[in-house]
Amino acid sequence: MRCPACNAENEKEGGHCVGCGALLPRRSRRSRTVPDDTTTPFSGPFEPVNLPALRAYWVALLGMIPFAGLVLGPAALLLWAYARRKSRGNPQFSAHAPLLAAFLIGVAVTVANWVGVVLMYLGLRGG
Repeated sequence: MRCPACNAENEKEGGHCVGCGALLPRRSRRSRTVPDDTTTPFSGPFEPVNLPALRAYWVALLGMIPFAGLVLGPAALLLWAYARRKSRGNPQFSAHAPLLAAFLIGVAVTVANWVGVVLMYLGLRGG
C-alpha cells in the first residue's frame, strides 16, 4: 500500500508508514468489491443467447405490480417456455438462475393474482 503522505510503498495496510511514520488507512471489511466478471440480470451488455431468459425474468418481476400480474404472470410463463426451448443444448447459455427465477416468480404471480380475482368475485357475489 502506498502512503498518502509521502508516497512510500508499505507491505501492509493499517499501522504506520515505514517512510514518514504517518498513520496508514485501513481498508474497510465491509467495502468488498464485486468482481468485474459478475453477471446479474441487470448488468450489461447481455449475450444474445441469454436475452430470452432475461426478458422472461424482467416480465415476471413486472408482474409483481398488483393487477398487472393478471397478464404479466402468464406472459412470463410463456416467455419462460420459449427461453427454455431456445436454451436447451446451447453451451453458450449462461442465464440459468434468471430462467429458474422467471418460472418461480411467474407461477407465484399468476396464482396469487388469479386467486385474488376469484376471491373478489366470490365476495362480491355473496354480499
